Amino acid sequence: MQAKVTMPEHAPTNAASSDVTLDSKTLKSLTRRSDGPGLVYLARWGAGLLVTGAFVWLSLGTWWLWPAMFVQVCC
Repeated sequence: MQAKVTMPEHAPTNAASSDVTLDSKTLKSLTRRSDGPGLVYLARWGAGLLVTGAFVWLSLGTWWLWPAMFVQVCC
């Protein structure tokens, strides 16, 4: 016997249907675009790649190469 699933008659899907009102100043501040977070992410990724790449290069010929390669792949 299957359980009967009932869906609500009205489920809000956006601000207009859920009676949310925002003034234009608040809406503008929420929709402002910025490249800053992406550039910070890119810089951190590049630094991590350089550090782990240096770790791989320094560990060539030793048993530390395997952990260094694992860390390189995980970054």
